[in-house]
Amino acid sequence: MESKVRPQVIACISEVSVNLIEEESNKWPEFVPYLFQCTKSTKVAIREGAVVLFKELVSANGKLFKPYINVLADILQNAMKDQESEKMKIYVTDATSAFLKASGKKKELINHLRPLAPMMINGLEQYLGAGKVELGEQLIESMIEVSDSRPIFFEDNLEQLLKTLFIIITSRKIAEQNEQQQQQQQQQQQQANTGLNSTIAIYDSELRKISVELILSIASGNKKKIKKMEQFGENFMQALAQMMLDYEQSETWGDSLDDDDFERLIDQGCSAADRFTKVMGAQYSLGVAMNVIQQLLMNESFRMKGIGYILLSAIIGGCEERLKGRDQMDHLLRMIEEAMGNQQNEEQIIELSQKNSEYQRVFFSAQMVLQVLCSEIDGDTFCNVFSDRIVFLIFQALKDNWCTVIREDGLNMISFFCESGDKNVIKPYVESLMKRVHEILIQSWQGLSSINNSTVGVELNEQQKLVKQGLMKLRNSSVEAMSKLIETSEQNAKPYLDSLAPLFIQIIEQEGNNMSNEDKEFQAKCIDALVALLNAVGRRASEPYLDPFSKILLLLTQQQNQLIFGSKPSSISNSFSNSNSSSNKKIDSDDPRHDAARSSWLQIARLLKGRFAPILPVVIPPLIATSKNKIDVQFKAVMNSNQQTQQQSQQQQQQEEEQDNEYSDQEDGLAINLQENALSEREQVIIYLSYYAVEMGPLFEAYSGECVKVAISIFEEEESVQPLMQAADLISSIVQGLTPKERKNELKKEIEEKEMIERGEMPIEIEDPQCCIPQASWEQQILGFNLFQTSVASMMKAAADKDNEGEERSQIVESIVECIKALKFVLNPVVSQQEEQKQYSKEIQEQQQYQQEAQILNIPFILIPSEPLTQLPESVLTSSSGPAFDLQVLSQWMKLTIEECIIRRNKILLSKIEGDKDLENGQEDEEDEENAESEDSVITAITQLNEALFEIFKEQWYIRGYKPTLSQLFQNMLSNSKTETNTADRVSGLYVMNDVILHGGMQGLSEVPILIPVFLQFAQLSSSGSFEEDDEEAVVRQNACFGLRLCSEKVDEFEKSTFAEGVDQVIANGKYKSPLADHIISIIDIFGKNISRIASKQKTENDENNENNEESELILGCRDNALAGLMEIIQHQQRYIPNGEQGIQQCKKMWSDNLPLRIDAEEARKQHDQYWKYVESKDNIVIGNGSSEIAEQITQILSGNASIPSEIISAVTSNAIEATNQYALIRSLVQMSRIIMMVIDSELVRRITNEKMTRALSRLRACLPPNLFIELARNMSDE
Repeated sequence: MESKVRPQVIACISEVSVNLIEEESNKWPEFVPYLFQCTKSTKVAIREGAVVLFKELVSANGKLFKPYINVLADILQNAMKDQESEKMKIYVTDATSAFLKASGKKKELINHLRPLAPMMINGLEQYLGAGKVELGEQLIESMIEVSDSRPIFFEDNLEQLLKTLFIIITSRKIAEQNEQQQQQQQQQQQQANTGLNSTIAIYDSELRKISVELILSIASGNKKKIKKMEQFGENFMQALAQMMLDYEQSETWGDSLDDDDFERLIDQGCSAADRFTKVMGAQYSLGVAMNVIQQLLMNESFRMKGIGYILLSAIIGGCEERLKGRDQMDHLLRMIEEAMGNQQNEEQIIELSQKNSEYQRVFFSAQMVLQVLCSEIDGDTFCNVFSDRIVFLIFQALKDNWCTVIREDGLNMISFFCESGDKNVIKPYVESLMKRVHEILIQSWQGLSSINNSTVGVELNEQQKLVKQGLMKLRNSSVEAMSKLIETSEQNAKPYLDSLAPLFIQIIEQEGNNMSNEDKEFQAKCIDALVALLNAVGRRASEPYLDPFSKILLLLTQQQNQLIFGSKPSSISNSFSNSNSSSNKKIDSDDPRHDAARSSWLQIARLLKGRFAPILPVVIPPLIATSKNKIDVQFKAVMNSNQQTQQQSQQQQQQEEEQDNEYSDQEDGLAINLQENALSEREQVIIYLSYYAVEMGPLFEAYSGECVKVAISIFEEEESVQPLMQAADLISSIVQGLTPKERKNELKKEIEEKEMIERGEMPIEIEDPQCCIPQASWEQQILGFNLFQTSVASMMKAAADKDNEGEERSQIVESIVECIKALKFVLNPVVSQQEEQKQYSKEIQEQQQYQQEAQILNIPFILIPSEPLTQLPESVLTSSSGPAFDLQVLSQWMKLTIEECIIRRNKILLSKIEGDKDLENGQEDEEDEENAESEDSVITAITQLNEALFEIFKEQWYIRGYKPTLSQLFQNMLSNSKTETNTADRVSGLYVMNDVILHGGMQGLSEVPILIPVFLQFAQLSSSGSFEEDDEEAVVRQNACFGLRLCSEKVDEFEKSTFAEGVDQVIANGKYKSPLADHIISIIDIFGKNISRIASKQKTENDENNENNEESELILGCRDNALAGLMEIIQHQQRYIPNGEQGIQQCKKMWSDNLPLRIDAEEARKQHDQYWKYVESKDNIVIGNGSSEIAEQITQILSGNASIPSEIISAVTSNAIEATNQYALIRSLVQMSRIIMMVIDSELVRRITNEKMTRALSRLRACLPPNLFIELARNMSDE
């Protein structure tokens, strides 16, 4: 049989046999014995086919050969010795991999097959020794599959295998002349030791690359054993360095930017070094890697130094945790400065670069390290702390004496710096950086114009091509750097407006029949930069440039529309269109300016708002048309095109042996690639449509129905790869655009903008009436509801479909939540309007109160004018009788979806618990963990839906949906069963219980006696009496503490509204007993433990780790809720606090001693307001530590009517710590200073209270010695 036909026959037999041989019943009983006989055939092809079939069958049915494992192991060992078959070793290795994958981590099977390991290694040496490098590559790839399946398979043969692989990696294709003789001697020794011949010196990069892959695969599963191997780490890093040194020197490297040989080696070496650090761990990797890197950097050869810096850039990501300290960062930066220069060696660096072009590679490699430090290793801290030195290095790279690649990288470095650093830290450098970047842009732009003008009709020589290519790169990178600097400067970009905007418009307006793709790409980047500039300076400042810029965008959009629709688009308002020139120009379907224009329109819409309405007919229809492009149609079109290509080249392919199946893989890859591109474009245009729907609001009404149809069609498409999340978000965006924005949220936004104006961070702009977006009418709200009703069934179906990704399903549910919240006036008009009015009135009342206080404090205060809320038609309010859709149907869907999620998740978790644990080094299945987490995310989204329904329907939801259908399910989620529930379940369950109390009205209040013991249970410490070490349970305690606070709050509201004569009188008469009465001692005890013990644990963790991570935020969040709950009891439930006034004072002291709140901003503002009320009322517990005299003394000091006694000042100046311990007055002042310093100028305190605290702190700084505040700041640094 011909070699080309044989694989198809084997594939056919494999397919038939897999279908016939089932796990339970064997319908082809003689087939397996027949395969065993085939392995003894005298014909090589039959023996090979049998082994290949072993692999295929085991891959399909892992249990098939289980009874024959002993026989099979012998067969594979004999096959490995087959001298007639050239590829048998590869086939056996593939079969071994299949058996290992199907073994279920059974150590017994591995032991049967382990004798094959040394035979594989010997086979590799035989292939390479005979010069059969391609077969060696195939065998290594198969061995990688074996190692990935079971990394410990080679553990008994590690030394032999690693020795062979190191020889391959360190082979030198290019040898220095003075090394050749030494290398020949080494080759002879290697041949004697391993059987590898001299061809080792010319192994190609692919062989070395996959050899590195095999080492890393083995290391990942044999860490302990490999770490014990002497010199392994350093040998591996040295081998990588040797491999990376094997590049040919290019004389035009610095100008061409296309040194493929150098870039390929960088990519391979960097990837391997990065994976090495992550596989072996930072503690082991950092030391061995730095030893090799230091040796390279100390070498006199610039070639060696450059590779040293490249390796350094590669290991930083994997060793991030061990390099976060400032001392470590400083050391790394000094290493960079040795190559790039500092204030001391700047001239020396320039001289080196001029004398030796190879030094430019060193400089470039050091730049790579700087980029990694700015972007990966705690980049914000690095950029903020070392900003001066970083900017100096950027200017070093932008000097004209450097080659093009370095200056381009310097421009890119600006982007890294702006993205990672704090804007306020970077802003002082923007002006100088912008000036230099502007110079480079002008130089490169003019340089290109000069070349183009001087070479019209003349073919460029190689040098001219290089120069032109480099100028293009600099031109593009300079514009990108400008965009980042503009975004960083924000409103401070105004000084650049009149110089840059005309320049960008001039560049964008350039046209010509011979414009290259590079020129169009440059114009696209200028479009992005200009729109960023206009957006930064605001509508009023950008007004002179909006009209000409919009005309340019219209031209580009009209061109794109002609490509999409095949005809001219509809006419628009004359205010933005007076040009007909586009019709005579050739339109390029791949013009990058079209995409830039498409993204820029959205920013223009945000600036123009209502004035953008006339442009919508040009911008929106092509987006909708593109969103309708089904991905499967494009996929089939690609396949049809490929089939034609296949038929045309069929004769040529038939002449090429060994390539019988490759063409189909290439076609599939091409089709999949284009399918992904189509998906990406479709996602992008749907995102744009969503943005327009939100930004334009009711003005988008004409397009809302068509957009919803597109979204529904996406949900109904059968293909698995569809932009489901984007489709769901599009529906919610349209619904939100057709409903009035919540006035409370709008007011908060206006307050934030007002405060930015007062601080000088934002200019005052008078809104143009033409720019205003109108409020949604009642008819538009009804349209939004109808569109939601049309699509909600498809959304619910997609959210419950297990074939969709968990992230997609949770996002769809969240979109349903957003729709329901937006439609609250339609769903429950009377209650929603009452709630909105109540919340809005409360905000306005607070604003008026703050205005009065601001006048007393003599600080500027801009009062936002009170606008009446949109009133619903009276007919709607009087005729409203119930929900607009069936709550029972919705609750049933929620219940079934949660149950299915729990079943799928628990099945995954149970399989892990009951899995075979024979293998100590078995790798965890990360995919299973992600799948389990995705099911939890869907459950979390449904709890948010439950919250939205409670907020809108109140008791109606409790009666119609929650109580009859969902209550028992959520109660079951609070079980402590490790196999049925997890932490996420308990968090969701408690979250729902809080919603029951918060929004359930009297029905929720009736649940309080039942839920208080539940909250107490989950707010408790662990069974061991201490907090869980991993502290994921902290979020459970946080929700439980919040629930206890809610119980206290709701009981107080009920008592005040019910008992006009006073609750104390009713209790005294025996007519009422509070549900809190029997639990208040336990609640206070729980709050106390969740305050003091968590605070203590947090301090210990910070002392040990010197970092504030997500885990500590959970702990602090729990403390915040406990503090808020304790104050709720102090204010409203004093009657139940034991020991009367003494008990109240103890609670108040616990509360004040543990301030401030740190995580929950909304709760923090309330508590810090209360704290300052105590300060102003001279509370002797809160500010006097129990002493009325100290409280009065502090009040006089803050008011400026008294000073601190001189003897106390002297004691503090002498020793701040001893004075604090000695004097109660100083202790109280230090506590107050600490609280103020930790919250001022943050979201944790309201603006008026912030002003009061700031003035108090200023007074304290004037009264107390500076050394006290230095010591206080040092003690606060960890917090």
